[in-house]
Amino acid sequence: PEKLFVPGHSCAKPSEKLRRVRKANQNTGRLFFSCSRSGCNASFHWADDSFPRCKCAGPATKSRLRVCKNGQNGGRWFYGCGKPKGPANCGFFQWAEPAALEKALGAHLRPLT
Repeated sequence: PEKLFVPGHSCAKPSEKLRRVRKANQNTGRLFFSCSRSGCNASFHWADDSFPRCKCAGPATKSRLRVCKNGQNGGRWFYGCGKPKGPANCGFFQWAEPAALEKALGAHLRPLT
């Protein structure tokens, strides 16, 4: 059976999805787990608890998981600063190791758009 990341499922067959925040706010781009079954009371859970912190000021600054789109590293996952490109972005970069991603995200990992 697939590992469940979200506590409190009230549905008979939990169907968790890994999603990315799209709403424009301080969490834009963050990954989270939720149940896709309607009426399920499963609670929301951030998926980036084990991700490295970037170098930006503030205790809650998490890096964002991204994927290279081109070149010899196309399809390879990496962590980058969670802030938008510009002067506020610290430029943090770290390759994501496959074993660490498997542990953090299980079988849910796939390119997210």
